[in-house]
Amino acid sequence: MGFRLLRLHGHQVSPNVFENFKKNGEFFCFSGQSNQAVTGMFNLFRASQVLFQGEKILEDAKNFSAKFLTEKRAANELLDKWIITKDLPGEVGYALDVPWYASLPRLETRFYLEQYGGSSDVWIGKTLYRMPYVNNDVYLELAKLDYSNCQAVHCAEWENIQSIFEPERSPERLAWAKTAALLDTLRSYIKDQQTRTAFVDLFDNSLGHNYSNKQLNKREEELLEILLTNVNYLGFEMFRSHGQEFSHYLNQTWQGWLSSWQNEGNSFEREAEVIVQIINLMSGYWSEELLLNPEYERLLQVTNRVCHGLRNYQSTKDNLCTTSTTTPQIESDMQQLVQLALQNSSDGVHPNIKNSFLTVAKGFYYAAYCGPETINSHIDKVLFQKGMFFKVVYLPLHIRASPHKPNKYISYTPRIKAGNVRLHNTLPPHMLGRTNNGQDIGEKYKDLTNVTNRFFLKDKTFFMFSSFSNSTSLRNLAFPISKKDLDVKS
Repeated sequence: MGFRLLRLHGHQVSPNVFENFKKNGEFFCFSGQSNQAVTGMFNLFRASQVLFQGEKILEDAKNFSAKFLTEKRAANELLDKWIITKDLPGEVGYALDVPWYASLPRLETRFYLEQYGGSSDVWIGKTLYRMPYVNNDVYLELAKLDYSNCQAVHCAEWENIQSIFEPERSPERLAWAKTAALLDTLRSYIKDQQTRTAFVDLFDNSLGHNYSNKQLNKREEELLEILLTNVNYLGFEMFRSHGQEFSHYLNQTWQGWLSSWQNEGNSFEREAEVIVQIINLMSGYWSEELLLNPEYERLLQVTNRVCHGLRNYQSTKDNLCTTSTTTPQIESDMQQLVQLALQNSSDGVHPNIKNSFLTVAKGFYYAAYCGPETINSHIDKVLFQKGMFFKVVYLPLHIRASPHKPNKYISYTPRIKAGNVRLHNTLPPHMLGRTNNGQDIGEKYKDLTNVTNRFFLKDKTFFMFSSFSNSTSLRNLAFPISKKDLDVKS
C-alpha cells in the first residue's frame, strides 16, 4: 500500500520492487510462506491498479491477484490469517466489481463506511492484538459525521445545483454538470446535418463573428438561447471568482466543439475536451500559456481518445455491470492518462489541472462500465440511504459544577429555538447522558472536565452540545438521543 500511496501523490516510485515478491510466476508476501493471505493479495491488487503503460510487473501482479481473489470469493473463502475484520468480503467484492478507473470518490467512501470495523478489528500474530492508530471508533465516527454533512448538502442541492460539497470547487462542478447536460441535449434533439449547420451558424452570429439568415424551429431556438445564456453565465462567474476575463476562451471552446460536431455528426469525439476545458477555465489555475504547452495538449489528446472509446464501448455493450474490463486499447490509454496525471514534472501544468483530466475520464469510465440499474442503485446509496447516518441538531448547553461536591453533580439546561429542553436539573456524572425516564444513552463520565470534543452516534438523531464547564472552557459533548426523550417546555 505504500507504493500505491506514493504513486497517487505524485512521487517517483519504481514498480521493480515487486520483483522481490515474485517467484515462478506467483507473488508472495514474504519468503517461505506456506499459503497466500487474502489481505496480502488484496493490497497487491490495489497497488497494481495505479500501473502505468508498459509496466509488465504490475500487469502480472494485477492478473495474479485478481484471479486469486476471484477464486476465493467464488469458494466463499475471503477470510484472512492476519486479521479478523468486519467486512473483508465486502471490501474485496467492491474492488473486483468496480474497477479503480470507475470508482468515484463518494461511492467508494459510502461503501467503505459500512466495511470499516473500527476498534472491533483484531490483528493476528503470536497473540491477538489491536492497532488503535489504524482501527478505532473515533475515525469511524468522524467519517460518518463528515459523510452525513456531505450527504445533507448533496440532497439539499439535488433540485437546484448551485453549490456542491467542497465549496471551493463548486464553480467547476456546476460548469461540468451544465456542460454535460447541454452536450447530451444537443445530441438528443439535433440530429440532421442541415439543422446542425444552422445551429452553429446562428451561434457564431450571436457572438458577432458572422451573419446568418438561417432559421430554426422554436425548440431549437430555445436550445440556442439556453446555450448562449449558459456561456454568458459561466463567463461572468469566471470573472467574479478569479477577476480574469476569459470569456473569449470559453466561446472558442464551444465554437471548436460545435464546428467538430457540425462536421462529424453525433460522434462526439471532442466531448471530453469541451468538458475538461471548461472545468479548467473555471478552476482559476488555467492560463493562456497552457494552449501552447505540449504536455497539456497530450493530456487533451489522450483524454479525448479514452472518453470517445468509452462512449463507443458504452453504446455496444450490454447495459449491465460486469467484472470484465473494457477494451485493450481503452485500458492502455487509461494507463497512459494515469501516468500523465499523477507524475510530478516541471512541465508547467498545475496538478489540479492534470487531475481534472483523470477525473473526467473516470466519470466516463463509470458511465460506460456500469449499467443504468447499477448507477441508479449507487445514486440511491450515496445520496438517499440514511440508515447508518444521523440528523445533526446543535444545542447550546450550560454546565456548572456543584460548589459543595466539585465534579460530582452537574446542573445544565440546554436550549433550542422551540424552547427550553430540560433533562434533569442535577445529575451525578455517571448519570450524564440519561434521559428523564432513566434510559442510558451515553458513556459514563467520571470527570466531565476531561471531556473535550467527544461525540457518539447511536440513534438516527445526533445531538451536539456546545457547553461551558466550571472553568468556562468551551466543551463539545454529544448524546445520541431523540427528541421524544427530552422534556420540551416552551
